[in-house]
Amino acid sequence: MRNAAMEAFDAKWIFFVDADERIPPELGEEARRVIQQGPEVGWWVPRHNYIAGKLVRHGGFHPDYQLRLLRRDRARYDPERPVHEVVSLDGPRGAYSTR
Repeated sequence: MRNAAMEAFDAKWIFFVDADERIPPELGEEARRVIQQGPEVGWWVPRHNYIAGKLVRHGGFHPDYQLRLLRRDRARYDPERPVHEVVSLDGPRGAYSTR
């Protein structure tokens, strides 16, 4: 479905957000900055997981990096992985800070 979504848009960059995720305004500002600066074609974004309303800071879940900001023409999801998707990038990747 994510490959189909990328084909449906004419944008150079796509930021995937799941229905149960929220994006802070600072992340939007940082995304605009990094797509203008670097050679990266994909960016890993730190995700914070909450269980029963509490931030999980252990068990490898903090921060939980997800490859979400993609240059549409240089990224493709593996169709054999419909769950826990895997992205193939044609180029370098970067990662946001966890500040």
